Amino acid sequence: MCKKIPLVFFFGAMVFAVAFFSSCSEKKKPSAEISSENVSQTDKAETGETEQLPFEQTGVEKLADQMTDAVAADDKAVVAPEVSGASVAEKGLLASMTNRQKIAQLFLVTFGGTGFAEPYDFDTENADSYPVPGGYLLFSYNFTERAEDIVSLTSDCRNFYRTSGLVPPYFSVDQEGGLVNRMRDLASPLPSAQSIAKFLSPELATAMYNYGAEQIACCGIDVNFGPVVEASGNQNEDFLGNRCYGNEEKVRTFGGIFIDCMKNHYVYPVVKHFPGNSADDPHLGLPFIEAADCDYSTFDIAVQKNTGVLVGHTVLSGIDEVPSCLSKKIVGGLLKEKIGVSGLVFSDDILMDALQKNGFDSVTAMKMAILSGIDVLMITQKEYAEFLDPLEELYEKDQEFAAAVDSSLERILAWKAGKKLLNFDDENGYSVPEALSETELSGMKEKLCEDFYKAKEKGSALYHDYFKS
Repeated sequence: MCKKIPLVFFFGAMVFAVAFFSSCSEKKKPSAEISSENVSQTDKAETGETEQLPFEQTGVEKLADQMTDAVAADDKAVVAPEVSGASVAEKGLLASMTNRQKIAQLFLVTFGGTGFAEPYDFDTENADSYPVPGGYLLFSYNFTERAEDIVSLTSDCRNFYRTSGLVPPYFSVDQEGGLVNRMRDLASPLPSAQSIAKFLSPELATAMYNYGAEQIACCGIDVNFGPVVEASGNQNEDFLGNRCYGNEEKVRTFGGIFIDCMKNHYVYPVVKHFPGNSADDPHLGLPFIEAADCDYSTFDIAVQKNTGVLVGHTVLSGIDEVPSCLSKKIVGGLLKEKIGVSGLVFSDDILMDALQKNGFDSVTAMKMAILSGIDVLMITQKEYAEFLDPLEELYEKDQEFAAAVDSSLERILAWKAGKKLLNFDDENGYSVPEALSETELSGMKEKLCEDFYKAKEKGSALYHDYFKS
């Protein structure tokens, strides 16, 4: 996280660009857009008006003006940098990490509660007892109705680990809109993908998603698991419902807008669920799709816009007979080699019944996922130390597994450096940025909350102009 002063903190990549968006002359206004997403067919009459919808550069640019090299890494391939004279692994932070700490960086876990509490007996000598996961996945229970709470949670957590000299975690969320809306009680309303594509022009969708993305960014969230880029069809309608934009054209148009808006605010979008879904819910059982019937062509948007990809548990019969996120043929072969994805690759929840009840215990599934080419292991529980001992043993005994862990680790750290969560230079490799002082931290929190509420007000106004309860 190269910087002039410590104020860049983990929002170093939040350089907000000025953009202006005009609405189209045809404005449609559904008469019912509620949490259950039962949308009316009633349209607003055409008026022929042209309405200017400015998306202003926010006060967060004041922070950006104090940064050095505050550029987005999202448009660059996630590859480990090369260091002249020595590998990255032989230098700086990476050389000092224990095997346990390395493996922990591959985990994405949940976070309990709405605030961060420092471990009372933590010190750098027993850091392995408190391994820092690569990231945290936030759910609705982590959000209150106050932006101040989530901003404090994310900033206090990462500043604690910076103070301790350990790799700060990233924060992530599922904020698609509609039913999958973890920030429902906090942020401005966000319609489902289906409703966005049905009732909004691309210009209005851009404004809607930009306001939403700014709110996500102001909360200290780095990754958004969205959008769903599967085209809707008979095989997945029962499971995905209104989470789909519709046909391929709508997916590319509105899914692309979603991605662009997230990246405008340096929130890393992760498209899902590769290679696709059947009507079966993977939370409950193992979905199957015949490869000949699976159209995964829309996932090339991950290459075009350099996003992350979430790989689901669907068995793609005809290519492999194991769940996709555990398959070298699917992850390494189809996704990375054939389609050409270079961004971070996430598993869906390893603890889902789709795996657990079909012969893949947690550690076996984690090993297979890492060997397949998965970079990040998602688990929807807070405690994960139980998995580190057996994986550490594998790391020490299995050279192929160790090489796969090291490859994913360097990709994750390279991505974190691009997001300004870490520093990197050729001479020293990776390093942890300096912690903020209490004054700097307090001032940053105040400004981020101020900008959050401004974006929320604009997003709510736009929503209520085109959708009503």
